[in-house]
Parts: sequence; C-alpha cells; structure tokens
Amino acid sequence: MANTNAASNADEPQREIIPPIPSPSWFSSLPIDIVWKILAHVPKRHYPTLSCVCKNFRYLVRSPEIHRIRSLLRKDSLFICFYDETSRPKIRKWFTSHTRKWFTFHMGENNPTENHFLVSVDLGFPYHDECSPSAIAIGPEIFFICGSFIPSSSLWIFDSRSCKIRQGPSMKIDRTYNSEGLVGSKIYVVGGYEDDDIEAESFDLKTQTWGLAPYPKEKVWWGSSATVSLDRKWFYGLRKLKKVRSVGMAECYGKMAFLWEESKDVRSETKEIWCRVIALVRSESGIHGVAEAPKLLGNVPSVYRQEHFLSLSD
Repeated sequence: MANTNAASNADEPQREIIPPIPSPSWFSSLPIDIVWKILAHVPKRHYPTLSCVCKNFRYLVRSPEIHRIRSLLRKDSLFICFYDETSRPKIRKWFTSHTRKWFTFHMGENNPTENHFLVSVDLGFPYHDECSPSAIAIGPEIFFICGSFIPSSSLWIFDSRSCKIRQGPSMKIDRTYNSEGLVGSKIYVVGGYEDDDIEAESFDLKTQTWGLAPYPKEKVWWGSSATVSLDRKWFYGLRKLKKVRSVGMAECYGKMAFLWEESKDVRSETKEIWCRVIALVRSESGIHGVAEAPKLLGNVPSVYRQEHFLSLSD
C-alpha cells in the first residue's frame, strides 16, 4: 500500500519525513499533523509510557514539532520561589507567604513580541513548622517533602491548576536533612534517619502510598549548583559563572531554561530576573546548543534569594 502520508507531505521540504506508524490501527492512517496535535494534548507525564509503544511513538513525543504545538497551547509553566531574607520571623512559621514569594510565567509562542512577566502566585503553605521543604515538580503538581531542619514525615501537594494545596500521605518515619529524587513513577527519599533498616522509602504516584526502598550501602554525597533532566539525561554544572548569581535550570518544551539574576548596582533595592532558553541539537559530532535571545522577566527586591525553579506541565 502506498504511503499517502509521505506523498501528501512531499511538497513540504521543511518538514522531516516520518516513517509510517507500524500498526494497522486507524491512528496510523491519520495525517502526521493531526497525530502531533492529538499527542500534544496528552499530559507530558504519560510520554515515557507512549515511548514504550514503538519506535515511531518514541520519535513523535520527542520531536521538536510536538513541543512547538504544546508551546502554542501554553501547556508548560515555570515556577520560581524566592526567599525574603528580611522577613525571617522570630517564631517558627518559616515557610509561609511572608517568607517565600512564588511567581510563575509562560514561555509560549503565541506572540513573539509577548512580554514574559512574572505573575505572583498565592501558595499558602499550611505547615508552619517547616523551614524549607524539598520541592519536586511532577506534571501540574509540586510535591513538598518536609524535614529540612526539624524531623518530619509530612508531604504536601500543590496543584497549579486549582492553586490549592492538600496534605498527602505521611512517610513511615520522621526524617531530616534527607535527599529526594524522582525515578519513573516513584519519589525516593533517602537518609535523614539513623536506622539503616529503613534508610530509604519511596512514594508511589499511582497508588499514593509509601513503601520501603533499596538504597546504596556506601554513603554518597551529591552536590551541584544546578541540575536539570532532559530526554532521560541529567545536566549538571554552572558552578563557575562569575557575572551572574543564583542560577537555576529547568526543562521547558524540550529545551533547557536558565534563570539568573543581575544587579546593576550593589546598592540598588531591586535586581533583574533573566531567563534564556537553549535547544539541544544532535549531530554526528555530538550534542550542541542553540541559544535563544535572553528575556527580562521583571524586577524583584534585592533581598529576595532564589530557592526553587520548577517546570510544571499539563
């Protein structure tokens, strides 16, 4: 049978030629533009599952075209948390709207001349005994794992769609100074407890339950100025940048977004927040980046210190 998709796109040299979807289903007979639009409406957290269906699906969900469509739909948003160093209260009500200021912005392509200003977000964290919980972004939600200085087993979840925060299931034990990470569909929490029999546990996003998890026998310390996961690869670094401060990294539409602050004068009461997006391009010689023009997001008080830079997607 002739490949009607390839024939219909023969006059479009700017588009890549996609191999036909190896399936007799109705999905394989759709024009590739329709396939991309359908997949663009699928929540991005399901893309790893789609990638396991076949090689063609893996190509489609990693294609720059699907990220471009999602950008037009404004599916992703970036959240920034600043710590107000002048608002440290005397009582232990640390992680509140008085000490932490949250902002969000979109890097959409609806209008190339659009200003990407910071928009304030009212994230009222109800657990007042927590100083600085760890934050992990998964889909449209932010998971706050407590236990930074005061031992805790609490988990709180912020939903960016409703702008509401709810309490999740508690960990099996109270922890402090722990490390967290997302692997597959589970959040792993390691350390912060003296009993080696329960050194690590994991939170299953599907069952919403905590369980014991394996952990390395050797004690390992991890540290980096900024990290980001992109296409199943981790990028580290940005330790030696001298002209900017408080660099953050996050994935946005299949690209790396860099956030930093600049002060024109050390005596200034405000500082600028900048963002630049870099697309990674594969070639025979390896992987190199194509940087877009930097964007000024706005100004914040100079006493604000960047604490979190997270990417949320619908």
